Amino acid sequence: MNRDLVKGMAIGAGAALLAPVLLPALARITRPAMGAAMRAGTSAWERGREAFAEFSEYAEDLAAETRARQGPAVPAAEAAVSENPSNGQGAA
Repeated sequence: MNRDLVKGMAIGAGAALLAPVLLPALARITRPAMGAAMRAGTSAWERGREAFAEFSEYAEDLAAETRARQGPAVPAAEAAVSENPSNGQGAA
């Protein structure tokens, strides 16, 4: 047999035997860090949502001011007709 295969099988068997002992201990050790990471992630998510909401409100206000300065809106179809009186009916 190949030495690497035997070595890999031995490592796998050892890991399978040690997993029931090591995983619960590892979970107890890492649980506080995972909780802190989850709290930090949730906090960052909320701050991002608030920042996006503020930006959206700012953008909506800016768009409303722009529309107010432009005057009444002209639909695109009416604007096209006024620019091209032939209304697309055969240019000679």
